Amino acid sequence: MWATVVLALAGCTPEPPVAPTPPGVPSAPSGTAPSPVDPPDASAATTSGVRPLFVREVRVDCEGEGPQKCLQVRPSPTAAWTLLYDGIEGFHYEEGHAYELKVTIEMVVRPPADSASRRYHLVEVVSKTRAP
Repeated sequence: MWATVVLALAGCTPEPPVAPTPPGVPSAPSGTAPSPVDPPDASAATTSGVRPLFVREVRVDCEGEGPQKCLQVRPSPTAAWTLLYDGIEGFHYEEGHAYELKVTIEMVVRPPADSASRRYHLVEVVSKTRAP
């Protein structure tokens, strides 16, 4: 009773009681609560299915860790071009050629601050066309 009154006067509310951790379940470190959305292994990544990816015939200037050239990609022939700062693993780009690729996209659960949240892996080069 007195603890509740003292906390109320100080502008605080008492914390609810914490249920004991069931046997066999690791407990969170003191002062933290486990997050229900975090995977058991935060460094794990998931891979989506095979998807089309269109690559434009010219790279453009962009700013990543420093000035660099980025690929321009889109998921369909009618979508807007977006910049791809990191390359596509297994893909050897040649300037002046437009590509249609099949790729898998690996979602990185907790990427470092200076890294992309997705990794692209080449499955197949569907077409390679010399730009006019």
